[in-house]
Amino acid sequence: MEKIITVTKTATKQVEPNKVRITVTARGEAGSYAQAVKIANEKCDKAKTALYTGGVNIRGGGITVGAVYDGAKVKGYRASRTLWIVLPREGEAVNKTTDELGKLDSDWRVSFEYAGNDKAELLAEAVKAAREDAEVIASAAGVKLGALVKTEYADGEHASPVMFKAARFGGDDVSPELITLSQTVVCGFEIE
Repeated sequence: MEKIITVTKTATKQVEPNKVRITVTARGEAGSYAQAVKIANEKCDKAKTALYTGGVNIRGGGITVGAVYDGAKVKGYRASRTLWIVLPREGEAVNKTTDELGKLDSDWRVSFEYAGNDKAELLAEAVKAAREDAEVIASAAGVKLGALVKTEYADGEHASPVMFKAARFGGDDVSPELITLSQTVVCGFEIE
Protein backbone atom coordinates (compact mmCIF):
# COMPACT_ATOMS: atom_id res chain seq x y z
CA MET A 1 0.00 0.00 0.00
CA GLU A 2 1.31 3.39 -1.00
CA LYS A 3 1.77 5.94 1.74
CA ILE A 4 0.98 9.18 -0.04
CA ILE A 5 -0.74 12.43 0.83
CA THR A 6 -2.48 13.75 -2.28
CA VAL A 7 -3.42 17.41 -2.61
CA THR A 8 -5.13 19.27 -5.47
CA LYS A 9 -4.32 22.95 -5.81
CA THR A 10 -5.22 25.69 -8.26
CA ALA A 11 -3.17 28.85 -8.68
CA THR A 12 -4.90 31.88 -10.18
CA LYS A 13 -3.83 35.27 -11.35
CA GLN A 14 -5.81 38.23 -12.66
CA VAL A 15 -4.38 40.10 -15.62
CA GLU A 16 -5.31 43.01 -17.85
CA PRO A 17 -6.35 41.88 -21.32
CA ASN A 18 -3.72 42.76 -23.91
CA LYS A 19 -5.37 41.48 -27.11
CA VAL A 20 -8.67 42.20 -28.85
CA ARG A 21 -10.40 39.58 -30.99
CA ILE A 22 -12.84 40.94 -33.56
CA THR A 23 -15.17 38.32 -35.01
CA VAL A 24 -17.45 38.98 -37.99
CA THR A 25 -20.25 36.75 -39.25
CA ALA A 26 -21.40 37.48 -42.80
CA ARG A 27 -24.83 36.03 -43.60
CA GLY A 28 -26.83 35.67 -46.76
CA GLU A 29 -30.39 34.46 -47.15
CA ALA A 30 -32.12 33.79 -50.45
CA GLY A 31 -34.53 31.50 -52.22
CA SER A 32 -31.73 29.51 -53.84
CA TYR A 33 -28.70 27.83 -52.33
CA ALA A 34 -26.33 29.50 -54.81
CA GLN A 35 -27.75 32.99 -54.19
CA ALA A 36 -27.50 32.61 -50.39
CA VAL A 37 -23.83 31.59 -50.74
CA LYS A 38 -23.17 34.48 -53.13
CA ILE A 39 -24.66 37.04 -50.72
CA ALA A 40 -22.66 35.64 -47.77
CA ASN A 41 -19.46 35.67 -49.84
CA GLU A 42 -20.02 39.28 -50.96
CA LYS A 43 -20.57 40.40 -47.36
CA CYS A 44 -17.52 38.39 -46.35
CA ASP A 45 -15.38 40.20 -48.94
CA LYS A 46 -16.52 43.57 -47.56
CA ALA A 47 -15.76 42.39 -44.03
CA LYS A 48 -12.25 41.32 -45.11
CA THR A 49 -11.63 44.86 -46.36
CA ALA A 50 -12.81 46.31 -43.04
CA LEU A 51 -10.71 43.82 -41.04
CA TYR A 52 -7.53 44.36 -43.00
CA THR A 53 -5.26 46.47 -40.86
CA GLY A 54 -1.95 45.70 -42.55
CA GLY A 55 0.19 42.80 -41.51
CA VAL A 56 -2.54 41.08 -39.46
CA ASN A 57 -3.68 37.65 -40.61
CA ILE A 58 -7.39 37.32 -41.14
CA ARG A 59 -8.59 33.90 -40.01
CA GLY A 60 -11.80 32.24 -41.02
CA GLY A 61 -13.77 29.11 -41.37
CA GLY A 62 -15.66 27.67 -44.28
CA ILE A 63 -19.20 28.44 -45.21
CA THR A 64 -22.22 26.96 -43.47
CA VAL A 65 -25.50 26.64 -45.36
CA GLY A 66 -28.82 25.52 -43.98
CA ALA A 67 -32.37 25.35 -45.28
CA VAL A 68 -34.99 27.85 -44.10
CA TYR A 69 -38.40 26.23 -43.64
CA ASP A 70 -41.97 27.42 -43.80
CA GLY A 71 -43.64 24.60 -41.96
CA ALA A 72 -42.40 21.42 -43.65
CA LYS A 73 -41.54 23.19 -46.92
CA VAL A 74 -38.11 24.64 -47.76
CA LYS A 75 -38.58 28.32 -48.56
CA GLY A 76 -34.93 29.22 -49.02
CA TYR A 77 -31.39 28.97 -47.68
CA ARG A 78 -29.26 30.79 -45.13
CA ALA A 79 -25.47 30.86 -45.55
CA SER A 80 -22.91 32.21 -43.09
CA ARG A 81 -19.14 32.71 -42.95
CA THR A 82 -17.10 33.74 -39.93
CA LEU A 83 -13.83 35.69 -39.95
CA TRP A 84 -11.68 36.99 -37.12
CA ILE A 85 -8.53 38.88 -36.32
CA VAL A 86 -6.59 39.45 -33.12
CA LEU A 87 -5.12 42.91 -32.56
CA PRO A 88 -3.08 44.51 -29.78
CA ARG A 89 -5.40 46.22 -27.30
CA GLU A 90 -3.37 49.42 -27.39
CA GLY A 91 -3.35 51.69 -30.41
CA GLU A 92 -5.90 52.88 -32.93
CA ALA A 93 -6.27 49.69 -34.99
CA VAL A 94 -9.24 48.46 -32.93
CA ASN A 95 -11.11 51.77 -33.21
CA LYS A 96 -10.46 52.07 -36.95
CA THR A 97 -11.55 48.47 -37.56
CA THR A 98 -14.76 48.74 -35.52
CA ASP A 99 -15.60 52.04 -37.23
CA GLU A 100 -15.33 50.30 -40.62
CA LEU A 101 -17.32 47.29 -39.45
CA GLY A 102 -20.09 49.59 -38.23
CA LYS A 103 -20.71 50.55 -41.85
CA LEU A 104 -21.36 46.94 -42.91
CA ASP A 105 -24.43 44.73 -42.99
CA SER A 106 -22.76 41.94 -40.99
CA ASP A 107 -22.87 40.86 -37.37
CA TRP A 108 -19.69 41.40 -35.40
CA ARG A 109 -18.45 41.27 -31.85
CA VAL A 110 -15.35 42.23 -29.94
CA SER A 111 -13.85 40.32 -27.02
CA PHE A 112 -10.75 40.85 -24.94
CA GLU A 113 -8.10 38.17 -24.45
CA TYR A 114 -4.78 37.74 -22.76
CA ALA A 115 -1.65 36.44 -24.43
CA GLY A 116 1.16 35.93 -21.97
CA ASN A 117 3.65 33.45 -20.63
CA ASP A 118 2.32 32.88 -17.10
CA LYS A 119 1.91 29.10 -17.16
CA ALA A 120 5.22 28.20 -15.46
CA GLU A 121 4.67 30.77 -12.69
CA LEU A 122 1.15 29.49 -12.00
CA LEU A 123 2.22 25.83 -12.01
CA ALA A 124 5.10 26.53 -9.59
CA GLU A 125 2.72 28.43 -7.31
CA ALA A 126 0.19 25.55 -7.36
CA VAL A 127 2.85 22.93 -6.56
CA LYS A 128 4.24 25.07 -3.72
CA ALA A 129 0.75 25.55 -2.24
CA ALA A 130 0.07 21.80 -2.56
CA ARG A 131 3.27 21.04 -0.61
CA GLU A 132 2.33 23.55 2.11
CA ASP A 133 -1.10 21.93 2.53
CA ALA A 134 0.44 18.44 2.53
CA GLU A 135 2.89 19.54 5.28
CA VAL A 136 -0.03 20.73 7.44
CA ILE A 137 -1.81 17.41 6.91
CA ALA A 138 1.35 15.41 7.67
CA SER A 139 2.01 17.43 10.83
CA ALA A 140 -1.57 16.94 12.02
CA ALA A 141 -1.21 13.19 11.39
CA GLY A 142 2.13 13.05 13.21
CA VAL A 143 4.10 11.86 10.18
CA LYS A 144 6.95 13.30 8.18
CA LEU A 145 6.35 14.47 4.62
CA GLY A 146 8.74 13.23 1.97
CA ALA A 147 9.38 13.95 -1.69
CA LEU A 148 6.89 14.65 -4.45
CA VAL A 149 6.33 11.23 -6.02
CA LYS A 150 3.26 11.68 -8.18
CA THR A 151 1.68 14.50 -10.18
CA GLU A 152 -1.33 14.88 -12.41
CA TYR A 153 -1.78 17.80 -14.70
CA ALA A 154 -3.80 18.45 -17.82
CA ASP A 155 -3.04 21.51 -19.88
CA GLY A 156 -6.53 22.70 -20.56
CA GLU A 157 -7.23 25.72 -18.42
CA HIS A 158 -6.75 29.01 -20.18
CA ALA A 159 -8.03 32.54 -20.01
CA SER A 160 -11.52 33.03 -21.33
CA PRO A 161 -12.26 36.01 -23.54
CA VAL A 162 -14.18 38.83 -21.91
CA MET A 163 -16.89 40.43 -23.98
CA PHE A 164 -16.55 44.02 -25.09
CA LYS A 165 -19.31 46.37 -24.04
CA ALA A 166 -20.58 48.82 -26.64
CA ALA A 167 -20.07 51.89 -24.45
CA ARG A 168 -17.37 53.01 -26.88
CA PHE A 169 -20.05 54.08 -29.32
CA GLY A 170 -21.50 56.46 -26.74
CA GLY A 171 -18.14 58.21 -26.52
CA ASP A 172 -17.07 56.50 -23.28
CA ASP A 173 -13.82 54.63 -23.03
CA VAL A 174 -14.27 50.95 -22.33
CA SER A 175 -12.23 49.29 -19.64
CA PRO A 176 -12.58 45.52 -19.82
CA GLU A 177 -12.77 43.44 -16.70
CA LEU A 178 -9.70 41.52 -15.61
CA ILE A 179 -9.14 38.02 -16.94
CA THR A 180 -8.49 35.22 -14.47
CA LEU A 181 -5.81 32.73 -15.49
CA SER A 182 -5.59 29.40 -13.68
CA GLN A 183 -3.58 26.20 -13.58
CA THR A 184 -4.45 23.13 -11.47
CA VAL A 185 -2.17 20.32 -10.32
CA VAL A 186 -2.66 17.17 -8.25
CA CYS A 187 0.45 16.36 -6.20
CA GLY A 188 1.17 13.17 -4.29
CA PHE A 189 3.80 13.43 -1.53
CA GLU A 190 5.44 10.42 0.04
CA ILE A 191 4.97 9.83 3.78
CA GLU A 192 8.30 8.87 5.37
